[in-house]
Amino acid sequence: MNIDTKKLSFQLLYISSLMFAVFVATSIAADSLAISIGLIGLIMLILTKQFRFERNDLPPALFSITYFWSSVFSINPIHSLSSFHYIWHFAPYWIVSRIKNNYKTIINVLAIFIIISSIGVYFNAFFCIKPANIFSVAWSSLHFSLPNKACAPEGFSGFPSYIGAIMLVSTFFFGALGFYNKKKVYLLASLCALIATILTQERQDWLGLLVGIISIAFFVKNRKIWLIYLAGIVLVVGLAQTG
Repeated sequence: MNIDTKKLSFQLLYISSLMFAVFVATSIAADSLAISIGLIGLIMLILTKQFRFERNDLPPALFSITYFWSSVFSINPIHSLSSFHYIWHFAPYWIVSRIKNNYKTIINVLAIFIIISSIGVYFNAFFCIKPANIFSVAWSSLHFSLPNKACAPEGFSGFPSYIGAIMLVSTFFFGALGFYNKKKVYLLASLCALIATILTQERQDWLGLLVGIISIAFFVKNRKIWLIYLAGIVLVVGLAQTG
């Protein structure tokens, strides 16, 4: 039985990309599994000489080299080099960027799970209970409360700063896709991610949100965009004053 190595490698990359779409905002452990599967596909592409270095690959390649040299000159270079962080941190780019077909399916799946993850953040913020613990608590103990620092929402991920960063990027990524592709699910994902970014109460994410919204003025002139994201600015400023 002959195995089409090229086809198999792209199938592994596609499976890995789908796993990223599902788990990037819900499970860091599953993300690691996705990277492992994707790296196998990349190695197979390289061994079969199907991997092509493209112009867009230069920036992440340079960043990866920078990480590598920082490991070489670190206090404990052997430990730092053996962690392979200079490969692991950039592997998602090399995996997803090789997908040429059916990439829209991956984006659609990502949008759906960003919405689901946002709902997890909302629940965590207003009921101070992690979504993962929903089945281990009595429903009678659920009490609505306003978001506060004592109960920083972390959604399904377990880390407020991590989920905040994911939601921040998703706000602008799906916002741009929604307005240019006219797809409501992308706009909904962007709006859900915007609210989740605010609720995580991470100041660095608030700052990134403000800078991103201000930057919109240099790229688009659509008033609808300003009306939606201006509301986000008001909410951020309001929460910053009370946080």
